[in-house]
Amino acid sequence: MVPTFVPRIRQEFSIGRLVAGLALTVSGALVLNSTDASAFTPTRDSDGRLVHWAGGSAYLPLVGNPSNRSGILAGDFFDAVIRGLHRWERAAQGAIRFDYWQGTDPGTYGAGSTLDQFSRIYFTSQSTSSALGPSVLGLTQVWYDTQNGEILETDIALNDLAVQFTMDPRDTSGAGPGVVRSSLYGSRKVYLENVLTHELGHAFGLSHSGSLFSTMLALETPEEAHLSCDDQVGIQSVFGRTGGRGRIAGSVRDASGRGVFGAHVQAISIERGVSLASTVSGPRGDYVLDALEPGSYTLMIESVSTGVSSLSGFFAGAAQDPCVQAGVARTFLKADSSGSVLSVLEVPAGGTISAPAITIGCGGTALAYSSDRIGSWEDAAAFSSAPSVVDGTRGDREFALVDRFQYSLTQTYKLSKISGRLEVHALGASISAAVVPRLSLLDASGRVVGEAVESAPVDVGSSGMVNPDSKLVASNLASGDYFIQVRYQGLSPYEFPGGGATVDSIPFVVLTGVVGERQLSAAGALADQARCRMSEGFAAYSSPGGGPARSGARASSSGGGGGFGFCGTPAGASERGSVSRMTFRAEPSLLVKLWVGFAPWVFGLGVMRLGRVRLRIRQPVANL
Repeated sequence: MVPTFVPRIRQEFSIGRLVAGLALTVSGALVLNSTDASAFTPTRDSDGRLVHWAGGSAYLPLVGNPSNRSGILAGDFFDAVIRGLHRWERAAQGAIRFDYWQGTDPGTYGAGSTLDQFSRIYFTSQSTSSALGPSVLGLTQVWYDTQNGEILETDIALNDLAVQFTMDPRDTSGAGPGVVRSSLYGSRKVYLENVLTHELGHAFGLSHSGSLFSTMLALETPEEAHLSCDDQVGIQSVFGRTGGRGRIAGSVRDASGRGVFGAHVQAISIERGVSLASTVSGPRGDYVLDALEPGSYTLMIESVSTGVSSLSGFFAGAAQDPCVQAGVARTFLKADSSGSVLSVLEVPAGGTISAPAITIGCGGTALAYSSDRIGSWEDAAAFSSAPSVVDGTRGDREFALVDRFQYSLTQTYKLSKISGRLEVHALGASISAAVVPRLSLLDASGRVVGEAVESAPVDVGSSGMVNPDSKLVASNLASGDYFIQVRYQGLSPYEFPGGGATVDSIPFVVLTGVVGERQLSAAGALADQARCRMSEGFAAYSSPGGGPARSGARASSSGGGGGFGFCGTPAGASERGSVSRMTFRAEPSLLVKLWVGFAPWVFGLGVMRLGRVRLRIRQPVANL
């Protein structure tokens, strides 16, 4: 997958009204402002129009054809589709409803993407009009009203001509820590639910995410069948399930003070020790992270891991931003310009906190980051040299710091005069550091505190992929001085989603810690776990009787002369009847195609490559 924008929830953010009010005179600059930012990357067309479901909720009547050449059984396909729908339904907290019908009769369950009032999911081997490139695993076409951006219909094509889909979660074209790969170039076998769940995210209004462990990452990787924190916050934001949540608003600037368009912003929760949500800065460098659980956060700025071209047409101009072209240096919101201590932002329930403007460096290539040279502490065998990050005599209860491993494989930090409960998280691979951190707690004499329990890795998936970050919890500590030691183990860049191109060249770690009990007000909606991994014990589902229902497509004469647009089109497709018969506004630029394909990555001389669908009809169009 991301600015927080909640359709039809806050009147001042209603981009549909802005576009309608300014009609054809709206330029990108008029609608691409700070209010267009969100806690995820929504789908927007090149005019900035949000492509969304009407009324703050979605009902998706989906029609599936299970015929395929991968050997997936019809019953397995049915179950996989239902699980994918249930995941997004549960994450959206009641805002999503669905029904699903499945069959092979071509008259009812045809395999193709046309505006016919049926939302479909099918395999490309069964279609004569849905040819996809060999590096594209799936594509979602979203048909929407060009006047107000409301979604009318969505069609999903799964490319079984390119790969063999399986029901084995260990099969992947990508990579991840702990995953055994059959070859450097990945497998031609791919777990169906990774692709299916990702494409359903597009159907419900999400674009791609820049977070490496997100389901909505533009690259197929292990565990994408299971929604991450970023995905869940994103879908809750898009459907307005934000009661009691807060937001962070700020801006990203280069050294001259110019706003940077297309920087990836991640909100790291201090209490949870995870990157909870992300967004991409707008044309003026502004961003908003919405739907955040109230609590303490710090921020990390970086390049979009898969490049801004993997986002919707709204971000097309970001590719021309000088800093994005050169590469956004990974930058943290620091308490001072030269140290390692990070600023902590307290997000209030139902309110907004304004973050200081973050100045970033620009250099390197678009997919290689040059990090800040953050100071490295001594390997403190003599604890007197360890920097103090918490002082209980001042009432400190939390901390966040970033540090690099430079001359030592062990870093030591002092916790002064603390007592009671302590929880510390060490983040490495989850935020693009080629580091497997390990934690230990020592007392003032240098002895390991036996009551401190380390959990590492913090997440293990059914695919075998792990999140190798670390967590340490100690309870009932006697009042005194303690020391946190972080030990460094390297991680191969080729174990990362996206390969070496998405990994920072400098080994670094982020530490977050809380002294005392944590307050997680959104624990009921977001599991207290590194991926926010939800329970997937879903109720049994049976299709309604009476045959498939139609989607909400309206006649092209709908009010205001709106016309229709759509997101995505298969490569090699002709100007099909569904395109030529649509009624558009007189200005053809309002027909915007956004590529929402899902491309697996391959290694080519150490460089990640994204397959791209090429479109040709009448005029250039924007890709997602």
